[in-house]
Amino acid sequence: MQTAALRRSGVIESHPKVSKLVVTEGKRSANPNIESLHERRVTYRRLIAGILMTVVVSIAAKMMLPERCFDALRSISTLMLFAGACAGFGGATYLFARFVLTCELRHLVLATAFTVIGGGLGLQLVVNMRTPGSSSAGWVSSAAWTISGILFASSAYANTTCKASSRRAAFVQSLIACLLVLLCPLIALPYVIDGSLSAYLATAANQSLPFMTAGIFAKLAAVMLYLIALVGFRRRTNTHNDRMAGMLCFSFVPLLVSLVFRLASEVQFDDWWTISSALQSLSWFVLMSGFCIENAIMQREGQDRLQELDALHQVSWSVVGTGTLHDLLDLYARTHQEQLGVKVAAVYLADEAGENLELFAIRGPADCPGTIGKKYPVISANRWPGFHTGHTAKAFLSQEVQVVNDVFVDVEFIPWRMVAADDGCAVSLPLVTRDKPIGVVNLYFEDSKQLTRQRLRLLTIIAGAAAPAIASAMEKKNTEEWTSDLDMAA
Repeated sequence: MQTAALRRSGVIESHPKVSKLVVTEGKRSANPNIESLHERRVTYRRLIAGILMTVVVSIAAKMMLPERCFDALRSISTLMLFAGACAGFGGATYLFARFVLTCELRHLVLATAFTVIGGGLGLQLVVNMRTPGSSSAGWVSSAAWTISGILFASSAYANTTCKASSRRAAFVQSLIACLLVLLCPLIALPYVIDGSLSAYLATAANQSLPFMTAGIFAKLAAVMLYLIALVGFRRRTNTHNDRMAGMLCFSFVPLLVSLVFRLASEVQFDDWWTISSALQSLSWFVLMSGFCIENAIMQREGQDRLQELDALHQVSWSVVGTGTLHDLLDLYARTHQEQLGVKVAAVYLADEAGENLELFAIRGPADCPGTIGKKYPVISANRWPGFHTGHTAKAFLSQEVQVVNDVFVDVEFIPWRMVAADDGCAVSLPLVTRDKPIGVVNLYFEDSKQLTRQRLRLLTIIAGAAAPAIASAMEKKNTEEWTSDLDMAA
């Protein structure tokens, strides 16, 4: 209530450069929606810019490239279809494995969508080889894109998890899921074996007006479905920090443009169809490259998690067996510097009234300012900028983690020379126990990329674990001082 009153009175002003990680009931939980300092969200502006750039480049290529270039693309159309089919089945294998491991239904739907694409492009390849030069055989891939669009749009908004209750149930579930994923290739298999079936459908597509009309509506539906899926994956990327959804967003940019060009194509193998096939190949390249990058990032993050767990272990032991409160806080700050790559670590503790913060420990370069024992006011009627308007005071009064992207705006314990040399950031973590703030831990990273979501989550966990030990040491110190005063008075 005091903090709210100060905010209304203007003593505590909002800071546009500060992002907050809410602390509730003395428990620190990293908000998955917070944007780290080096990560950027998938925004509509980027997607729209990518779509427009792809459209402009494609139309310019159609107008400026000579006809021999399109002849060369048509000559490798078989290779492009084969690469698309392989990419579809490869993506399906990866996503099916993720479904088995996580039991998330969206991974199963995505795996089915990729097998639909792989099976459809594979069947389209077979049909083109049996009827070379046919101008009406594109119905196979059109149907595949439409069906896969339905599945992609469904997976973008699916949040169901189906965990089996036993090992036997898990095996049965995986078997049923495998059959569902392979359903489209199994349906297409008779048309691959018996060439008369595909020839009959190709003839119907060429002579039947309803069939041709349905094909046009299918192409239009595919564009709309992939647009819906793009919006859904964009939202999932920003709300769930889902990197795979972000990769699908970027791969859908050329794919969506290719489907629009496919809609403008009158017959197979014309210029618009050729550009569409080239854009689809670009989409597969973006998607497969994204999968490789994601695996590399996940491997790096796994190594970082091991290092951070070791750091958590070291910090946990640092608060055990220390002597005085100053020894505890000095070791606490030093462990942050040595184990977590922090360049400057400072620990402030509040007085009994909660009106001042005293610097108890600081670790950093020799020229780092800060006098042990100096007190700073956190509440002041002075409207001029000072410690009471900085991120440390905000973290203490609001009990919220403060992350400062631009340390030039709000520097309290970092030398200007250091700030000018680094591309750093600062974070203030409140020490809260029993719903009461007892102090603040200030950390400065010389490189803003060091402060990832996972690192911020680890720092909040460490601060939450250390707060009770620090509070106990403070009570012990106060008790000893009170006993000493009694002895002297006696």
